[in-house]
This record gives sequence, C-alpha cells and structure tokens, in this order.
Amino acid sequence: MSIAFTIPRFAATPRGNLPAFAVCGSLVLLVGACLVSGAAGPLLYIFPLAALAVGGFLFLLYPGFYVAFVFWLWFLVPLLRRLVDYRSGYVSPNPLLLAPPAITLIAVITLSRHTPDLTRRPGIFFLMALVAIVYGAGTGVLRVPPQDWFIGILNWVAPVLFGFHLFMHWRNYPALRDVTLHQFLYGSLVMGCYGIVQFWMLPPWDREWLRQVIADGSGISFGSAEPNAFRVFSTMNSPGVFAPVLMAGILLLFSSRGWRRFPVALVAVTAFLLTSVRSAWMGWVLGYFVLFFHFTLRQRLRLVWVLLILALLAVPLFTIPTFQEIVFGRMQTFGELQEDVSFMSRVQGYRQRLAEATVEPFGGGIGALDAAERTAPSNLLGARDSAFIDMLVSLGWFGAALYSAAIMLLLLSVVRGVGSDTFAVACSACLVGMVAQFALGSTMLGATGIVLWGFAGLVLAGRKYHAAGMPTTIERY
Repeated sequence: MSIAFTIPRFAATPRGNLPAFAVCGSLVLLVGACLVSGAAGPLLYIFPLAALAVGGFLFLLYPGFYVAFVFWLWFLVPLLRRLVDYRSGYVSPNPLLLAPPAITLIAVITLSRHTPDLTRRPGIFFLMALVAIVYGAGTGVLRVPPQDWFIGILNWVAPVLFGFHLFMHWRNYPALRDVTLHQFLYGSLVMGCYGIVQFWMLPPWDREWLRQVIADGSGISFGSAEPNAFRVFSTMNSPGVFAPVLMAGILLLFSSRGWRRFPVALVAVTAFLLTSVRSAWMGWVLGYFVLFFHFTLRQRLRLVWVLLILALLAVPLFTIPTFQEIVFGRMQTFGELQEDVSFMSRVQGYRQRLAEATVEPFGGGIGALDAAERTAPSNLLGARDSAFIDMLVSLGWFGAALYSAAIMLLLLSVVRGVGSDTFAVACSACLVGMVAQFALGSTMLGATGIVLWGFAGLVLAGRKYHAAGMPTTIERY
C-alpha cells in the first residue's frame, strides 16, 4: 500500500504530526515576515514555489494535512494577494493566484497511480470531464492568449483531479470526513468574521483592490469602494465565489452536532446574506430541502430546531437599518425580476452568447471567455456569469455535452446513494446547491469547483467505504 493511503487524523495533534505543523507554520511565518518587513513584492514568486514545496511534502507524508492545506489555500490566497498588492502595487494577472490550483494539481499523481479506475464506474464520470477539458484545451491552444489558456486549464482541471484524489482514498473516508468538517467549520468562522468586518470597515487593502477591479470593469457589480456600499467578498476575489463556498459551509454546519455550530453558523449566515448573491441563496434553500428529504424524522426535527434557533439569534441583526435595507431589498427583487436590471442584462447576455456559440459550434477553447473579458469587458454577461455559456464557449458543443453529462450522472449517482451517512447527505446537498447555480455562475471552476468535485469525491468514497464493510466511527465533530 502506498504511503499516500495512510492519512493521519487532522483533528488531533499527535507528536507524529508535528513536522506537518512545523512546515505549515514556517510558511505562515515566511508570509508574515515579508508583509511586516515591507518585502511583500518577492512573495509574488516565493509564495507559490514555497507553497508547492509544502504541498508536495504533505501529499507524500501527511495526506490529511494536504487536503486541509488545499482547502485553506483556496480560502485565503485571494486575501493574501490583496495584502501583497497593497504593499507592493497592483498586479494583474497575479502569480500568487496560481498557488491554489498548482498545489491542487499535485493530485495528478493519484490519477497516474489509478488510471485504470477511470474506466470503471464511478471513475468514468471523472474521465468524461477530463476528456471534455482536453478537447477544450486543444481547441484553444492556438487561438487563446497563452496566459488565459494556461490559467483557464488550471481552473478547469484542478477541481476534477481533487475530486478523483479524494475518491481514490476511500479506505480513509472517516479521516477525510473529519478533515473536511473541521476545515469548513473553522473556514466558515474565519471567512464569515472577516466578511462582516470587511463590510463595516473595508480595510485599505480591500478598498484599493476594489477600486482597481471596478475601474477595469471586472468588478462593476460589486458596488462602491466604501463601507456598507458593496457586496461582501471576504477573503476571496468576488461575492460570486465567496457566497457558494460559504453556502457549503453552512449546509455542513446544519447537518452536524455540537454547540460550536451555532456561533459559527450565525457569523457565516450574516456574511452570506451580505454577499447579496441571490443564486447562492436559492442554492442553499435547495440544499436545505435535500437535507430534509434524506434525513430521518428525528434528524428533520433537529434540522428545523437549528433553523429556528438561528433565526431567533439573528433577530437583532434585522434591527440594524443598513443590514435590513440590503437584505430585504435584495430579497424583494425575487418578485420583480422583469424590472431587475441585473436579471434583464443576464437575459440579453444569454441571447448574445448563445448566438455566438451557434456560429462557432466547436467552441473558442478554454480561456476564450477570459481573453474576451480582459480585452473587451462586457456588462451584459461576464466570463463567469453562466456555467452553461462557459461550457459552450470553452468546450464547444461536444465538450459541453460530455462535461454536462458527467456532472448530471455524477449528481444523480451521489444523491441516490448517500444512505444514512449524514456527512454524505450534507455533501450531496452542497452539490445540488452548486449545480442549481449553473445558470448564474461557473460554480464548477476554481474554489467553487473544489467544493463541487471534492464533495462528489467524498460522497463516492463514503459509499465505497460502507459497501466494503469497513469499520464505522462516531463523528466527533
């Protein structure tokens, strides 16, 4: 058995895991020292290389830490990018943002070790997605600027490889479950707290970055670079990415036990509402119904009680005029879509993009939308405003059909076979919530893609683990 199949329990801190803590701590100290000393500029290149070395070390010797490391990189690196930009000047595209997908791509080693499993169900779902991505990459290799093509491939392929990596570690499913639960517990707390502070204070590094993205046209929908006047994006690079990731964290919290979920959920829900991302709100509602449908009667009652308690705890928030105006004002637009400027712009953008896709059925290749957005920003439909359009343009009709089929078959397989495993039910609820947002966002890419494909891999791992009659463990979460 490979050493990569031995996953230490991340929640505990035995002495055997001290080297992993030391290596991760050294990376944090390096970043802190550079930021404090005023030498932030070199981090643009030092951090991705250092993080890659740490990721490789953890992958080989501490795979549980590797999974946690991947999650935290996707959670926090956009914030690090803004801190570095504030210290050394705005840079776009920024090399720091290559760190999360690059470290995630280490999982290609798992793919090379288990290539035959791709031809057997459920591995074939991952194979279908990878074939579609290879097709899109081949189409765009000579048509798309190299930097857009390269970054596009990273964002497309990294989530699929990560999901397959988690699935192939099914023998260590309990450890993977604990790792994921704890990262999303503390991740939701950190991102939620920062998002609330960001909304009321708007730190200078966020303010400067927000001004830059509004000026270049990529952040027009974010609002204004003033406190209480923008949609919260917390530690990530847009509200459209932050909200779906936090949605997943909240659904995991709702399915768990313990008193810690209440303060964390209150913070996370507050930040979630301040994003004003309606598609993520709808995705959360659908995910909640998935939890309710799959749970037993006792679990359903517990789910309702958790929701009621959180609603009571949140009552003071709605006495704050600013919060009330933003949240209720956004909710009212659900019944006024015909008069909603954002909604009508998306409808017109869909018509425009579909006409272009009809003319070019082979697609423009991966990175084509990013290149078009960078050279001629469109206010109608951005590069990441629709998964369907993104697939049609990036992968062509053939690739889009193959990738969509992989997602749909994977979703059906995951939702049907979760059994009584509450964690698997929560992951499947997150998947439903993510796919439900396809019409309004490319949630299969980047950080949101890590959640979609990663949680799919975890559900499949759990099913195989239970089917093999492996010993079960009691959740300590």
